[in-house]
Amino acid sequence: MVTSTNEMIRRMTSSKIALRLIVIGSCMIALFIIHVTIGFASSNNRCYASLNDTYALFFDIYNMVIITVPAIVITLFSILIFKHVRQSHHRIVPISITRSSAQVIYLTPNSASQQRDIQFIRLALIQILTFMLFTIDYGIYNAYDFGISSIKKSSDRQAIEAFIRGVTVNLNYASVAVPFFSYTL
Repeated sequence: MVTSTNEMIRRMTSSKIALRLIVIGSCMIALFIIHVTIGFASSNNRCYASLNDTYALFFDIYNMVIITVPAIVITLFSILIFKHVRQSHHRIVPISITRSSAQVIYLTPNSASQQRDIQFIRLALIQILTFMLFTIDYGIYNAYDFGISSIKKSSDRQAIEAFIRGVTVNLNYASVAVPFFSYTL
């Protein structure tokens, strides 16, 4: 929103609106994952999605949505940042207006604005790459785990799958932590 060429959109970059978006987003996420309390069952000291066909289809779609929608949104907003940063270098600004003529200059990027632009681009790239690297394996593992949850497994296979599950869950947490650190540092 900060990089937008539309003044109305740039005005919406306030902490008041950010707080509203955080509250609305949190409520939407809570509604989006409420199905877990209904569709999951506990067996063998693990929680599994129940195996009825309707929920299985829903859970497969859910796994695809939790990976693809954020990836599309992040990519779309990053493209918009790149586009707006490039357009900001071509803005025309009137410097003085008199009755006879107006002088117009073309803005050339100074080092401060170039540095800010580079930071925006760097933050966008970090966010896209970390999300893609750290969340895709989590979705793939969830789909795999759901697909084989009814199969009897040896203790070795259970240990390997528990290790893989732990790695993918922790990498999924890292996908949230890396942008936090990149924005604060």
